[in-house]
Amino acid sequence: MKAHGYKCVYKSEDAAQYVSDTAIFGEIDFLLAHRKISRRMIERAGEKELLSRKVKVLRPEDVIGLKIQALSNDETRAAKEYLDIESLLRFYKKDLDWTALEEYFRLFDLEHKYLEYKNQYYA
Repeated sequence: MKAHGYKCVYKSEDAAQYVSDTAIFGEIDFLLAHRKISRRMIERAGEKELLSRKVKVLRPEDVIGLKIQALSNDETRAAKEYLDIESLLRFYKKDLDWTALEEYFRLFDLEHKYLEYKNQYYA
């Protein structure tokens, strides 16, 4: 990533985030999948072509799962992450795997948000 002009702004045992100084290239997050739940995300991922390369792209439910984790790990991110979650829910609605979503919300003791969202976006 560094050879392509990105700098690492975050790295942990589970993830790494790289940001380009060139705005159009944005940022790229890497999920370092060594836990069972993150391996399932990778297994469910679809393939897309990006810059003439095939890359795996997470399903919307799994992106929401990561956003739930992010807001649970850092309360200062909650407002932004909830807005992102709501945008994904609004766009994908009934096409989502609501069972997977329930698992993610339950994992972080947010069942009440799951029920709120399911009533709002699935009904």
